[in-house]
Amino acid sequence: MWVGSERHIRALPLRRAFCFRGIVREGRLMVHRVTRDDTTSTVEGLRPFAGYLMYRSIIADRPAEDWTFGELAEHSVFNEESILCGLDRLLELAEAGPVWYPVYDKAACTDDPEKADVRFWFFPADPKRKVPGAPFIIACAGGAYKCVCTMIESIPVAARLNALGYDVVIPNYRVGMEHVMPKPLEDVAATYRAALARKEQLGLEGTSYVVCGFSAGGSLVSEWGVASVGYECFGIPAPRAIFSIYPSLSPWRCGPAYIADIMFGPDATEETYAPYDVPAHVNASYPPTYLLFGARDASVPVKNSVEFARALEEHGVPHRVEVAETAGHGFGDGRDTDAEGWPVRAIHFLEGLA
Repeated sequence: MWVGSERHIRALPLRRAFCFRGIVREGRLMVHRVTRDDTTSTVEGLRPFAGYLMYRSIIADRPAEDWTFGELAEHSVFNEESILCGLDRLLELAEAGPVWYPVYDKAACTDDPEKADVRFWFFPADPKRKVPGAPFIIACAGGAYKCVCTMIESIPVAARLNALGYDVVIPNYRVGMEHVMPKPLEDVAATYRAALARKEQLGLEGTSYVVCGFSAGGSLVSEWGVASVGYECFGIPAPRAIFSIYPSLSPWRCGPAYIADIMFGPDATEETYAPYDVPAHVNASYPPTYLLFGARDASVPVKNSVEFARALEEHGVPHRVEVAETAGHGFGDGRDTDAEGWPVRAIHFLEGLA
């Protein structure tokens, strides 16, 4: 793995990540409660989330919730162990109490029925490892703005971040409609506010937060860092940091064009795209950024991530850039690839910020 520039980062000891119910927990051999032959509808504790764990995802003309978890892993780059470990953690939390919350009130959902599906999961930090005063992390899964692959990306990563002592909020945001932007950004803002409205219930210690995203979610959180369309536009404080993981940045400049069409419609112009061109809007006040992408990514051009990295360097933004030389797209928490361990390194970056 080639590790790019780091600016204003001091070395701190790493915490050891572990899987809550994966291979080993607290020195004991564990067996997954969710198996590769299950679907979201065959596991009682997952049924309330059926249709949301892979929101609006259609694979080979079948809804993703109809596929077994093993079939999903065999059909794509999705990592089976990662999926099962994350879902075990979700089951553990769901059995302990509420984990799934609405974002918009009834009036807002009446005005826009799509908002009824905008909800969030809350994954609390392991109490034994919780970092006092740490920001909570909003983790946005990808899916080309056509779907939201939470089960593949955000949930397994949330389990690892919980083990490192961090609370995680996982939003289900609006997708699957023409000219979807800026609705996903509106949903990130609304999720932040909804989480803080339940601050005492969730045990959140403050208002500081990090945004983390994958693929389209990586694009989304990177755009969130552009003040004119992101956090400042919605009257929300800047994130403490951005974790941008194999982001599908600026697809109108360098493919895939269909993502740009979903984001802005087929008749969009350069004037429409310009406010969302992240590398063009990076400046010295852009939030500190951890950027990770695979050199063999065949789904989104790495050129756009390279330009993003260059802009961070040129403007002196505190950052860490990592390129996984043999990884492609969709590696989620990175296990079984040369991106393995990235959540630990991302937290190392965060904790090293001045």
